[in-house]
Amino acid sequence: MAVALGGRVRLASVKGERTIPVQDLYRDDGIAHLSKATDEILADVVLPPPGGLLSTYLKLRRRGSTDFPVLGVAVAARIDPDGRCDLVRIVVGAVAPSPIEIAEAERILVGNRLTDELIEEAAGVVFDAVKPMDNTDLTPYYRKRVAHLYVTRALTELWRQARAASRPARAHRRAAGGN
Repeated sequence: MAVALGGRVRLASVKGERTIPVQDLYRDDGIAHLSKATDEILADVVLPPPGGLLSTYLKLRRRGSTDFPVLGVAVAARIDPDGRCDLVRIVVGAVAPSPIEIAEAERILVGNRLTDELIEEAAGVVFDAVKPMDNTDLTPYYRKRVAHLYVTRALTELWRQARAASRPARAHRRAAGGN
């Protein structure tokens, strides 16, 4: 979720500190999967102010008692009262050594009004883009299908939240004689 929200991490060691985007903490390497030095510790996770962003995270896991995800989908979006997206970030985790931002799906949504068809198109792009590693007892194809489903659910939920948040404003405009 921190990747989708544009978070940053502060790494500290006896040599000093550095702050990097959360996405840059990860490397596409199954052995040395973090870019932090061996003497560094993760001191802080810093998230920017929400600035109108809505967000949600859906996690597929094998058992309720295990926190390790088999698939994670994080979506953050800024959606105006008419359903138009001016910013969307879709990040899929636990399918590769590092979280994957699905920029092509984001481009489909940005500047457009959400509809069921548009959400389905973006989810289809995620399905095509995700190539899960074969590292769990669930098949890679099953995880691709669930990624499609979770992106659909996440975008639909954020659209619902945006509509719910705009209802008081619309009711106020109507009461004042506006549209």
